[in-house]
Amino acid sequence: MVCAVFKIFTVAALIASCTAAIPVDKGLVLVTDVPNVAVPAKKANYDNLRPQISEMNIKTYITNRFAQTTVTGKVKNHASKSQEAVFFVVLPNQAFISAFILEIDGKHYTAYVQEKEKAKKIYDDAVRSGIGAAHVSVNARDSNTFTVKVNIEPESKAVFNLTYEELLERKKGYYELVINIHPGQLVKDLNVEVDIVESRPLSFVRAPQIRTGNVILKDNDELDPRAQIERPKAEQAVIKFKPDFEKQKRIAHGLGTEEDDGFAGQFVVQYDVERDPQGGEILIKDGYFVHFFVPPDLKPLVKHVVFVLDTSGSMAGRRIEQLKEAMKNILGDLNSKDYFNLVEFNIHAKVWNLDAPEESTYFPNSLRDNSAVQEIINISFAPAYPVKNTTINETNKLVKAMRAKGGTNIYDALRVAIHLIKLRRKRVGNNNIQPLIIFLTDGEATVGKTNKNEIIDGISKENDIKIPIISLSFGDSADHNLLKKLSQKNFGFERKIYEDFDSDIQLQNFYKEISSPLLNNITFTYTPDTVSLTTTNFPILYEGGELVVSGKIPQNSNVVAPVVNCFGNQGPVQYRPKVNKSVGQLERLWAYMTVKKLLEEKETSTNVKEIEKKALYLALKYSFITPVSSMAVVKPNSIESVDIQKALSTPNTKAFKAGLVKIAPENPIEDNEENKIDNHTKVVSTSIIEPFVFPTEMKIKLPWLENKFNKDGTLKFFKGRYTLGINETSPAGLDCIDPQSEEGLCMLVSDCDILLPKLTDEQTFKDYFCSIENKFAGVCCPKPIVAGIAPQYPFVESEDYEIDDHTEAVSTKTIKSRQNLSSGALNQFSNWHIIYFMILYQFLSSTLF
Repeated sequence: MVCAVFKIFTVAALIASCTAAIPVDKGLVLVTDVPNVAVPAKKANYDNLRPQISEMNIKTYITNRFAQTTVTGKVKNHASKSQEAVFFVVLPNQAFISAFILEIDGKHYTAYVQEKEKAKKIYDDAVRSGIGAAHVSVNARDSNTFTVKVNIEPESKAVFNLTYEELLERKKGYYELVINIHPGQLVKDLNVEVDIVESRPLSFVRAPQIRTGNVILKDNDELDPRAQIERPKAEQAVIKFKPDFEKQKRIAHGLGTEEDDGFAGQFVVQYDVERDPQGGEILIKDGYFVHFFVPPDLKPLVKHVVFVLDTSGSMAGRRIEQLKEAMKNILGDLNSKDYFNLVEFNIHAKVWNLDAPEESTYFPNSLRDNSAVQEIINISFAPAYPVKNTTINETNKLVKAMRAKGGTNIYDALRVAIHLIKLRRKRVGNNNIQPLIIFLTDGEATVGKTNKNEIIDGISKENDIKIPIISLSFGDSADHNLLKKLSQKNFGFERKIYEDFDSDIQLQNFYKEISSPLLNNITFTYTPDTVSLTTTNFPILYEGGELVVSGKIPQNSNVVAPVVNCFGNQGPVQYRPKVNKSVGQLERLWAYMTVKKLLEEKETSTNVKEIEKKALYLALKYSFITPVSSMAVVKPNSIESVDIQKALSTPNTKAFKAGLVKIAPENPIEDNEENKIDNHTKVVSTSIIEPFVFPTEMKIKLPWLENKFNKDGTLKFFKGRYTLGINETSPAGLDCIDPQSEEGLCMLVSDCDILLPKLTDEQTFKDYFCSIENKFAGVCCPKPIVAGIAPQYPFVESEDYEIDDHTEAVSTKTIKSRQNLSSGALNQFSNWHIIYFMILYQFLSSTLF
């Protein structure tokens, strides 16, 4: 069977045919054995065609630096047999997929978060049965790579909607959105649109030349996207990119790919905002806040850098030559007041003496008997050298003469680096000089201490003065897992340097990001009623970067500006940023940052299971696909019908309103080990969504609203994915302020009849709009009217399940699906399966934390 390989780099689909699934190799174009031609008139030739992309739309909304990107691809399989499509999805470093909707023959199927192995099994079972299916899973070896698999039935159409979210990170003085586009063929209708709405004026917006995504290219006019940039307001921008066939071919030629295969590259948007002189801003909305911290006009700290360079045998050839070229430029970028040491390591660590190279010191001096090795504190090492022409020139000579040989002694090399910084502090004092270890290696520990946990624990114990260790893993053979954990526990981070002809440029560009630390020991202090905070202590703020904190605050309270204490070039500094109202929602941004924090803690914690449970809980609540979760959706041949009201009223079951439903097999659950619900069960559920139908009762009350819905029930005129919440229950006590500045309660439209006569158009709806659970479009209903409304579902308990200060309290009646299943659709699900997930969800809510 011919299979179509769909490769999406971040937001786009690559379609190519092959005889077997082919793994991705750093984003290279997959070779196909089926030509890319138009659909022929004779049906006999259809089976030799890959599915054709007729339309691809990519839309990104950015508010408060938080980007939500949705790619929609329309594809048809003209063949007379099923073809499997495999999407290799490479996301930006910090992105989470949050939604995947598959449309086959006019019917919509959506996926919800699920434990990875169970989601994969659902997909495999469906494919074996010849049923259309899709699966989204994380690659365990690369947290930034996801896969979407789709089995398209004969002569069927499929529409894919993939949404992911990310917080844009400020580097080199700007925010950057990267959209990887690789359709694998010319696309008649290819559209990219990026909408930016910030709380402060935008200082600039630009769309630089298209990138390859792999290597850094020189300026090329063929790669200029010539994107249309509109600035409706100082705080807003709209960027549009719509390449026709000729432009797609031109870009492909500039990138060095086949023109008829379309272009394979990255569309990039860069922007920044004007800065507040008080050091940043705090934005608040609906009980959440985000704090952006970037003080302007700061002088860099003086730093002491220890370069620790791997010269083991595996570095031989192009790797060490590129390292030498990069170091030549990096040494030239050192600030005139800085200090540095040069350490190379293989089986030993060698500290270079720039004054007398022949007197350079080796450690350890012997590897035959480690217990007999001279203690590091008893060895004389060269001092830290000031940045001068003489020291830089001598260092360049030594680096140029380096040769690759021997094994890799990671542990002792890092011990020496820490010791060198401690020696300088002992000799001349702290003097507010920022220490920094830049550690580069291309392999695993093979000499000395080689156990990963022992290396991490040992170095972390030695590093009692909190020196940031920044690890550069060179090529695919480097031990990324070790370096990532090592740096995370030692106030730094790990960065991968891809092995290619531009590796030296990658090294240089990376160093520029960290070359100028501005502040260190930064602590954010908030009032006691501020809870569920993300990270509040940071070791360093680098020039061109930004620190971000998010948390929860009591609604309608007076927010007191926090205090930010840190150390700068002239000593202690204190900031009190301003507090403003946010232009967009903040809840998902907070949830995103909290999950990220938990996943980072999981890497170095001894309490992995508890942290993983918390991360999974939030991934469930906010539909994030993370390294601990996945998605699955299946189009079954048939499903057993069920009486939903009866299932919900089953005795001895804490019921929640139907919405999260998993596809049921034909046989009931058997009481065996495989089906037991225990601490290892991480299923969330999968549901089938029928096309949305606007209820007749609502058509009569709000006739203008009938044509304002997308196929999945979301409203067209809101940028977020909001539905009306038909058949849902309004929350209790959610305060709001209406357009007349009167207090009200945020209610679902269906629960606020008194306001319906006023809702005569989109603008009025927007004026009264309030967000419910960040997914339902509510309205601010006058309090005297709604105060006496009784709950519509008395069987739903109102008791909240308090978790802790890291997670949000969630009521059973607020755990609902994104879409509103019609009664016809609900009647298809089996009774036992609803009960199964009611029990499971209650278990997760009451025991996870």
